Amino acid sequence: MGVLGAYLVVGMRRRLPVTPVAILLVLNLALGFTGNTDWRAHLGGLVVGGLLGLLYEVRRRVAGPQDRTGCSPFGGSVAMLAVLALLITSIAPGHFNLN
Repeated sequence: MGVLGAYLVVGMRRRLPVTPVAILLVLNLALGFTGNTDWRAHLGGLVVGGLLGLLYEVRRRVAGPQDRTGCSPFGGSVAMLAVLALLITSIAPGHFNLN
């Protein structure tokens, strides 16, 4: 779902055809409500993917496509992973086994 969310954000900003991706996204969300995968996992992946896609796209627009430093996207990715680690270890200590 994260890749679909990122493509949806980048595609909309670059005016690419996003209809097939949007249809696939809706189908995946529907499966999240009916299948074994929790809908919150699908929604979380969609939000994080969309935010990272937006971060990468804004960075590309501001710095230009020729700039290859990549500090902002790397920092954003590390920040998202830090938030994920914090959520896993503090909010759901009994639901997640690190062993």
